[in-house]
Amino acid sequence: MRYFAWLFASVIFAVAPSPQAKEVLFLTLEYPPYASEQMEHQGAAVELLELMLDGCDFQPKVQFIPWSRVLHELKLGRADGVLLLWPEELKRHNALASSALFLSRLGFYVRRPELGQRDLQLSALRNQRICTVHSYGYPPELAKAGGIFDEAQDDLANLRRMQLGRCDYVALERAVGEFLLAHDRTGLADAVAWAEPAFAELPLKFAVTADKADSAALMEAIEQGLQRLKLDGRYQQLLQRYGLDAP
Repeated sequence: MRYFAWLFASVIFAVAPSPQAKEVLFLTLEYPPYASEQMEHQGAAVELLELMLDGCDFQPKVQFIPWSRVLHELKLGRADGVLLLWPEELKRHNALASSALFLSRLGFYVRRPELGQRDLQLSALRNQRICTVHSYGYPPELAKAGGIFDEAQDDLANLRRMQLGRCDYVALERAVGEFLLAHDRTGLADAVAWAEPAFAELPLKFAVTADKADSAALMEAIEQGLQRLKLDGRYQQLLQRYGLDAP
């Protein structure tokens, strides 16, 4: 009996967070299905981060703020990390990058009556009005396409502007757009639609502020957690549950 009591205590000790776990602050925005205060587990990226760091020396805290503030706070070193970044965003900041966690399929939403009629080649975008989001790190080839870029504060606002005929294209990730349309109750899905193909497929990564004392240890814990989740199948299950693509 004493053996089983010892074994039980050992298992609890192995999976429980360290009593000295350091709280680390990660910033993100409303970015469903990856991150949202309205979702169970606050979205795929937040749930993944918590699973990665479960039982280690770091206790994650996630704060939701506008994206322009996320990048500003990261620059000032007021946070330990960010969920999630595209490659162009990582280039702008002094940050450690995790392995690729999700695959972002970036393309265009168009008005549903124009589906199949709109030319989706980047060369066809010259002088076309393209709705984008302020401070997002879109691939440089989009900026070079010669379109007229009209920025909003979030992706949902852009889909609503498309519905009202205020732009020709909405540049948006398919996973995000499909989530927003599926949860909208104002008829957006009847007005706008995703148009294949995507013009870019981008890896999404966690970023950790590079110049803090525990930065390297935090990134190592994230990578070890990812490998553990891949080995036991929970990473693959999470992707399937949220309907997301693996990188």
